Amino acid sequence: MKLNLAQKAMRRLFFIILPLIFGLLTACPTTPERPGVNMRRVEMPEWTRTGRHPDFPQDKFIAGYALAETAAGARQKSETLLEEAACAEALAKGEAVLRGSRVRDLIDSPAQWIDVAELGDAVKFDFAGNGFEYVSVTAISREELRLRAQGMLAGAKKNLATKMPTLDAPELRKRLDAWCARFLLAIRVVALALLATGELERDALAVAEDAAMSLWGLPGVIEATLGGNSQYANIGGGLPKALELKFTYRERAAAAIPLNWNIIAPANGVLDTGNETDAQGMARCNVFSLSALGRETAVIQAAIDLERVAGVRLGISPPVWRWSASLPSRRLGQLLCEVAETIGGEKTDSVLGPALLAWCNEYKLAFTDDAKQPLPETLAYRLKLSGELKVELFRQGTDTVARAQGTLTLSDAVGDTPIYLYTPAVVRTVAAGQESEDCAREALIEASADALAQIAPRIMAALPSIS
Repeated sequence: MKLNLAQKAMRRLFFIILPLIFGLLTACPTTPERPGVNMRRVEMPEWTRTGRHPDFPQDKFIAGYALAETAAGARQKSETLLEEAACAEALAKGEAVLRGSRVRDLIDSPAQWIDVAELGDAVKFDFAGNGFEYVSVTAISREELRLRAQGMLAGAKKNLATKMPTLDAPELRKRLDAWCARFLLAIRVVALALLATGELERDALAVAEDAAMSLWGLPGVIEATLGGNSQYANIGGGLPKALELKFTYRERAAAAIPLNWNIIAPANGVLDTGNETDAQGMARCNVFSLSALGRETAVIQAAIDLERVAGVRLGISPPVWRWSASLPSRRLGQLLCEVAETIGGEKTDSVLGPALLAWCNEYKLAFTDDAKQPLPETLAYRLKLSGELKVELFRQGTDTVARAQGTLTLSDAVGDTPIYLYTPAVVRTVAAGQESEDCAREALIEASADALAQIAPRIMAALPSIS
């Protein structure tokens, strides 16, 4: 069968196009390679989320799990937690024999009487990370801990017998060092004996109790003078004056006593967290910021920092000295309005002032528009809203336009500190048949409403209240 020229051309075209179509169809499912660096997700082991490492079952091991931004930081934290867990294990083993003892009642926080380095290669370690965070676990089996405690107990008893510091120094800091050292030496013997045999070393316990009672009873033998109490915190800041604590011990200034300052929750802020008394026995703490989530008072406390004295956590929380401070609140505050309102350069009846008065009545905030009126004795804070709102009429083509604008500043009148600056701007066109003065008044009302909407939240933030 002979093909004509048209049929031959169609067959040639068919055999050319068919492979091309097949090649395109097979190439389409292939995803083109994207430029850049390929990122693979790193899956953290399950134990990093559950705190249950498969190699360290909880019935046989005690362990410390820690999270940090670096592997070294995570390991250091996990070792600290293991030290605390070892001490907690000793107390748990001696729960029955220690019940009712004074030393058990005084140990109310994590302790580090046993150094993880003393446990040697019995300590096991593992960590995992994804480049952004690291989780570390440091563990030791309970049986290994018992055996290590047996080996360490004889040395601890020897140290208690030969390295017991005396208490004949007249300086408080030296006596504080001695009490911490005596407690640490004695409590190590008690803890190691409980871990090794489960038995109580009563002689060591007596020494530990005496030292613990002396440390906890320090406020009773120190003459402490507090300064800076009952201050009013600055709006958006801290206390105007530093808190002061002066120690006198046996009619001598108690120098070099380390202190730990903190703010009691729910209040929070920023302050000098750690310092010590100077040669005159005086320590000062600057409170840079202070807030309490709408509450009207905050409490700051200071305690002798036994951890800095001993070098490790003893597990004893000594009594504290406390200061109270009043915080900015609407109950203690007042709003002063000094806003000039004009239309066409002429003073007009205030619009913003009455609106602010109504808002203050709604939210229990004192209000005044008289700057000469002194702040009442029952109040401690005054916010001032000052500036101007002016309306101008002008021609714009064939229309008459009313433009209201101004600059308003909300500030702390007592500290003369600006808090917020706002510049409202409203433009309205005089409608057909409308008086230009009415349009100007409407522009002033709209600008006042806009200003109140912006300034009211700043007032509530500066003078918060949970009521």
